[in-house]
Amino acid sequence: MAINTTTFESTLQTKLDDTTLAAKEMLLLGKALEATSGNIAVSDINAAGATKVSEINTVATNTFKTVGGTSILGSGDIATLPSQSGASGKVLKSDGTNAAWAADEEGKIKKVSYFENGSRIVCSRSANTTAMTFTTSFVKDEDSTDLIVSGVVPIRCAGQDWSGASIRFDGVTYYRGITYVRAPGTTYESAYHFNLRLTGVSAGSGKSIYFGWYTDDSNPYCYNPNSSDHSRKSQGSTSTITIHEVSSVAT
Repeated sequence: MAINTTTFESTLQTKLDDTTLAAKEMLLLGKALEATSGNIAVSDINAAGATKVSEINTVATNTFKTVGGTSILGSGDIATLPSQSGASGKVLKSDGTNAAWAADEEGKIKKVSYFENGSRIVCSRSANTTAMTFTTSFVKDEDSTDLIVSGVVPIRCAGQDWSGASIRFDGVTYYRGITYVRAPGTTYESAYHFNLRLTGVSAGSGKSIYFGWYTDDSNPYCYNPNSSDHSRKSQGSTSTITIHEVSSVAT
């Protein structure tokens, strides 16, 4: 049965507080208390205790937070994330004290394109010559992105000690970031290496990329030398270009 001792405790306390209570009445009151306590079954006490435990568990379940399904108790604060409202696709960054959502953009590689040309091409001496075609179908996805362009062009040297090589990208000529690595002999194998960052290139398809030179007498003898230039080049050689389309980065 359920135990409700509220009325009993109130009445008992009133009697005990009564300083005029006779000794005989006090004795009878004690016997009544003893008899009442004796009639409480152990099972009733256990049932009442189990009810209280269940109530405590319910409070704990609905009150305490969990991390990874485990309740976290103890002193101190648990660091919380900023509101996720409006933060789709963003990353969490910290200044060492505060956490905040930020765009996952700066320097992010969004696309990589690769082209090559393995044809042996005998070069002209004329200025502004687009001697070799890497592609006529490059696709840039976004207007706001930059292009990091790198590659190598094997050549047979024609003896020039300097070279005005260039890359013509979608109709615009770029010449900075291109290095001419020249062999000591006038007809030895040499190479152009380039690594440059292009900004302001609009998005779109069908873009052409050429390699050539922009000044007179800057040409090598040929691009991509093969066995016709020397027997050791029996496997030929190939010019390559790799283009990383990235979110804008600081200069």
